[in-house]
Amino acid sequence: MENFAVLLVDDDKLTLRVVGQYIEKIGYEVRTAGGGWEAIECFEEDPHRYRIIITDLAMPEMDGFDLIRAIRNRSPYVYPYIIVLSGHGEEEFVVKALKLGADNFLEKPVSARKLAAYIESGLQKLTWLTLDVLLELPMKILEFQDEYTGKHVRDIRIIAFLLAKAYSERYDVGDPHFPEYVQIASAFHDIGKIVLPDGLLKKAGPYT
Repeated sequence: MENFAVLLVDDDKLTLRVVGQYIEKIGYEVRTAGGGWEAIECFEEDPHRYRIIITDLAMPEMDGFDLIRAIRNRSPYVYPYIIVLSGHGEEEFVVKALKLGADNFLEKPVSARKLAAYIESGLQKLTWLTLDVLLELPMKILEFQDEYTGKHVRDIRIIAFLLAKAYSERYDVGDPHFPEYVQIASAFHDIGKIVLPDGLLKKAGPYT
C-alpha cells in the first residue's frame, strides 16, 4: 500500500518507543499519538494513510474505546484495521473493544514477532476487503437496473473463478491469487450496460 503508515496510540511513552521501534524494524513507517484526541487529529489529516491503528485501551481524556467508536463513526468510506493493546486478565475489556469495532488484540508486553504477524494479517484482510468491494460494486449497480443482468454477472463470476482455479492447478501462473483476480475482472464484463437506457436494457425480444 502506497504512503502507508501505522498509527500507534498510547499514553505510556515507553510503550510508544519500544513498540514503535518494533514497527520500524519490520519495515513500516510509524506515527505515535499520546492519547485518543491526538490520534483523531492524526487520522483526520489523512484517513487513507493510517490503514493500521494500534491503540491502548486505558488512556485519560479519550480512552481506546472512545477512539475506536470515533474512528468507525468518522470513516464510513475508509476502514482501518484496529489492533488493541491489553494487559493480562483484561478479557472483558477486549470483548468490549471488539464489539465496538476493533479487529484484533495483543497482550502486553508486546511480542515483536506477534506484532509483525498481526500487522501482516491486517494488511492482507484490508486487501481482500477492498477486492470484495470491487467485486460487489458492478453487480449491485447492474442489479439495481436489471435483475436478470445482475444474476448473470454473479453466475459468470462463479464460472470464471472455477475455470481460473482449474487452469492455475494445471499450469504455473506464478500467482496463488490468480483465480480471485480473474473472478474480479469477470464481474466487469457487462459494465457497459450501466449507461444503457432502461427502455433498451429491458426491451423484450431482439435489439434489431
